Order: sequence, then C-alpha cells, then structure tokens
Amino acid sequence: MGISTEHIISDERHYGPYLCTICTNLVELKDALVTTSCSHVFCRVCLETWLGISNNNDSSSNSTSANDISSAQQRRRCPTCNQDLKIVSSSGVVRQTNRPDSTSNSSNMVVTHIASVQKLQDAQPLAHRVLRRIRVSCPLLRHGCSWQGDYGDLHAHLLSSTAHADISSSSQTQRAEPPQKRPNNNHDDHHDNDNESSTINDGGQVHEVDWERQRALAATFKEEANGKFAAGSFGEAQELYTKALSLLLHVMQQKEQSTLASSSNDATDDNDNDGIHIMMATLYANRAAAHVRLRQHDSCVRDCTEAVRLDPTYIKAYMR
Repeated sequence: MGISTEHIISDERHYGPYLCTICTNLVELKDALVTTSCSHVFCRVCLETWLGISNNNDSSSNSTSANDISSAQQRRRCPTCNQDLKIVSSSGVVRQTNRPDSTSNSSNMVVTHIASVQKLQDAQPLAHRVLRRIRVSCPLLRHGCSWQGDYGDLHAHLLSSTAHADISSSSQTQRAEPPQKRPNNNHDDHHDNDNESSTINDGGQVHEVDWERQRALAATFKEEANGKFAAGSFGEAQELYTKALSLLLHVMQQKEQSTLASSSNDATDDNDNDGIHIMMATLYANRAAAHVRLRQHDSCVRDCTEAVRLDPTYIKAYMR
C-alpha cells in the first residue's frame, strides 16, 4: 500500500527489510506494523487483510467480531517466515496506543486484537528513522517531476505549492517541435496546436498552458490519494485530494481568462469544461469520504454539496 519499488532509489540492502511481503511495496510510513516475534514489517491494511479482519473505521469501538477472531487465528502466521504471531496479552486483546499527533489521524488497529504486532515508530524508533531516510523519486516522474529525496519528505513534496508548478511549461519546451512533424494518430488529440494549448499574459510574461497535461497531473494526485485512502491514511488522502482540486481549479481559472481574452465560445471548450467538472465532482466526493472517516461531518456535507452542484447526476454524492 506504500510507494512502488520503481520509485525507490536506495540500494536494496537499505529498503529490502521494509518491503511488505503482501503488497510488495514499501510499507506505509505512518501505519507500518512490526511483528513482535520475528520483527517483520507490513502495511497495516495488508496485514489486516491477510488475517481476514474486517476493519470498520466508522465504528468508535475497539471490538472485533467472533468470526473475525476465529478466521484470523487460523491464519495467525507471519506471511514472511510463517512464524506463529502469538498474542502476548492473557486476555487476548492488545490495544494500540497512539501518541498525540496533530498531523496524524490514525485509526485503531484492530489487527492487534488478534496477533502480537506493534506500530513500527513506537516499537522500533531507530528502524522507523531508517525507513524515513530511504531515497525515493516522485510518483509524478512520468509527468516530468525530477524530485528525489527521503521517503519521509515525499508527502510534503507532493503537497508543495511550487513543486509541480512548472511541469506544464517545461513540457512545452521539451517537446517544442514543428506541428507538421507531430504524430496525429491519437483519436483524442483532435485539436490543432492553437486549441490544444492557450497563451495567456500574466504580468507581462507569456505562459503556455497544456490543459490535458494539467488534468493528467490532477488524475495522478487522485490516484495517490486513492492509495492513501485504501491504506487507511485518511488525513494524507484528504490533503492529496485537495491538491488535485487546486490544480483543476487553476485550470478552470486559466481557461476562463483565455476565453475572455479571445472572445470565443467554442462548443469544444464547453465539452472540455464538462469533463473537468465531472472530475472535480469525483474529487469532492472522494474527499468527503475521507472527511467521514475523520469524523469531519460538516466538511463532508460541504464537499458533497459542491460535488452535486458540479454534477447533479452523481449518485454517490447524494448517498454520502
């Protein structure tokens, strides 16, 4: 559930012990679990799934059903070494103690009701520091981001307001080829060069804005947010959905300025705006789901209202 190995730069001797055997990715930074009996590291969601536990984050209780316990006890072995993950508590319940952290919204780890595991940053602080120092590249590498840094700094980089601001303009420079030499075999690439990118004047400086690339960038942030949500990192997912929304809002503002400057009202632009609105509605609804998991119900209502405004046919927003 963490970052894929294709984005890891460090030597395998450094990152190898931190690969989750179940998903084969680098473990999630905040929710990495370590077994107390054999010291193997796993993503929280991956280990819960392995043990057959249904993690209901909407419940405020720490209880686990009898069926979950019975199923997990049958599979209560380490996925890496097959060692029995025996419960150390005589009552069969080991509760997760979370340290107060204003930036963390970690949920109760019901997996600890079944097997003897602990949060890595609490049980082995030095090992967690080593995990943070693993060198990685940005998941937006395919969009032209050349950032490389520590795993612990990756999330801050993704949320940076300046980290990916120049990707579109730099991409225009990299592929500055004569229009007649560019292949035109993509069915979706049906605009001419003037329609594909618009030129606007901002303080006397001319910028080439590639709408499709900005939308692709927002879609990548959405994928990263979905991954964080699936891993149970709802706070980080919320922030990444916000980042994707800010990109699309910027695109809409730039398109409106370009339309006013050219005094045109093209039906193609209207269709393109509809596509952006639908994508924004999805992002608002997804962020609303993160709000629910974080018990931010007023924020959930606001995001669902905005999603319905953008796409009145979006059923999930009404249900949420």
